[in-house]
Amino acid sequence: MQTRNKSFLLRLTEQEYATLKRKSELAGLKMNPFLVSLINGREIHPRTPDSCKALARQVAAVGNNLNQLARIANFNGKAEDAYLQEAQQIMTRIWLLMKERYNGDNKNPAGAQAPERLPGLCLPTPKKTEIFRGDALDRLMHYTQNEDKTEHQLYVTGFNCDPQNACLIMEATKRRWHKDIGHGNVGYHIIQSFKPGEASPDQVHQIGCELARRCLADRFECTVSTHLDKGHLHNHIVVNSVSFMDGKMFRNDFKTYYQGIRKVSDDLCRQNQLSVIETDGRGISYGEWRNRREGKPTLRGMVKADVEMAMASADSFAGFIAELQQMGYKVKYGPKVTHMAVRHKDAQRNIRLDKISPRFSEDALRSYFQELRKLPPAMQQEYKQQTVPHPPRRQPKEQPKPVHRRARYCGKLNYKCRKITGFMAFYYRYCALLRKAYKGKVGKRCYYLLRDDFLKYNRYRRQCDLLWEQKIESTEELRTYKARLTHELEVLTQKRKYLYNHKEVLTPDVRNRRLEELSARMRTVRRELNTCTDIETDAAALLLKWQEVRQAEKEEREVNENEQRRRSR
Repeated sequence: MQTRNKSFLLRLTEQEYATLKRKSELAGLKMNPFLVSLINGREIHPRTPDSCKALARQVAAVGNNLNQLARIANFNGKAEDAYLQEAQQIMTRIWLLMKERYNGDNKNPAGAQAPERLPGLCLPTPKKTEIFRGDALDRLMHYTQNEDKTEHQLYVTGFNCDPQNACLIMEATKRRWHKDIGHGNVGYHIIQSFKPGEASPDQVHQIGCELARRCLADRFECTVSTHLDKGHLHNHIVVNSVSFMDGKMFRNDFKTYYQGIRKVSDDLCRQNQLSVIETDGRGISYGEWRNRREGKPTLRGMVKADVEMAMASADSFAGFIAELQQMGYKVKYGPKVTHMAVRHKDAQRNIRLDKISPRFSEDALRSYFQELRKLPPAMQQEYKQQTVPHPPRRQPKEQPKPVHRRARYCGKLNYKCRKITGFMAFYYRYCALLRKAYKGKVGKRCYYLLRDDFLKYNRYRRQCDLLWEQKIESTEELRTYKARLTHELEVLTQKRKYLYNHKEVLTPDVRNRRLEELSARMRTVRRELNTCTDIETDAAALLLKWQEVRQAEKEEREVNENEQRRRSR
């Protein structure tokens, strides 16, 4: 090995020195080895980012399984269908890793763009691949990714899977690790709700994605869907029950929920200055919650009422115990008992009194009766009334709502309006017919023809509102309006891009406010564009359905008229 014992002085300008330092840092070398490499004519490449190294390790781990399948095929001289399907799923896994690296996290290297589809990869689709599906998981995916609830899947994100094929990919993971698909827990459903009017849809979806990224995405496939159809925004997180990393099952236990998922969710809400439900760790069972909701008596409620009655009747702690025993309770108390508890003769387990209320603990009850005995007999009753709450008085009945009478005007109005035609009239009549059929004001056959469209009523109503507001009556007007929206979206995109790239133009507050306005308008435009596309797709089918319904109504009317004529003879 030759010793480098020659040195010389190199003088550089500030700009040249900065350039040398930057290039050496990009290469992962110090300046001296960097210059030596240049002198020796070596080709210097940028240092591989840590994220790419992690990606390479993941792809290599997945590729090992593919090599094993290749060895089996070479040994047997043929490739079975099961091995081919397994190889297909492995290639899908590699594609998903690449997609998450370059597209999902928005961490693209300078000038690098991920391809839409890798060579030799065919992603399985529900229409072209016959794979057994778990009905429960499939229904859950369809519900959480409903277009009417997520703004045409604008707020749907997948981790380690494509949301459109999430069910297929989760089942492929189960097959890879030899898990039973048709039985057991095929997945888990997490709901994250927010206080009404407190957060925006983008913020809610971002929090849900961050929760999935911190708690689930490192080992499991999962999807995050934000529903906007309720007064409160909420996220639906669907998690595969089997890990794609090691084939282990998802642990749905106390530690995973309270110390993991719930803790991270609360921390994210606090960071975003959102409301968090603070609890004391005391919960109730589902049966008790259901009974409270339905107004049925509960065991805890009856115990609480009996304890308060015993406190009101007794003058000492011993008298209090005697009152409970007369009511049929077995009481556990004393220095050897950590928590005072009671058990009714018809019950199967003990109930801790301090779980019902802190003032029902043994120490609190003893101090209560000690203070009671210090008072004169004339003041004891007043003390009981102040300390023992009485049941609420019977609430007065609600006043009946005023009856609004309707009157029919006979005659003509001077107000003249333009006759509605085209799409506006058709959609208005069809939505009115759906509402009428849902209320049971049409014939049986007509109801049967329309019942499949009841679930799409909000979709058709949204289309009707757009046509009504924009006064669109023909296909040409719809296409013109859609082209105008497309042009407006392009202009808004350019404006937002300009603000992102030129931060020095405006002050930070004004710039952020302007960006929020542009983003809000872009969401509205995209929503209207999607609605226009839905109209183009649904209009022809709705027209055929409308003609079918009108024919059914005509036939029913003729049958009724014939029946009336027959009876009148």
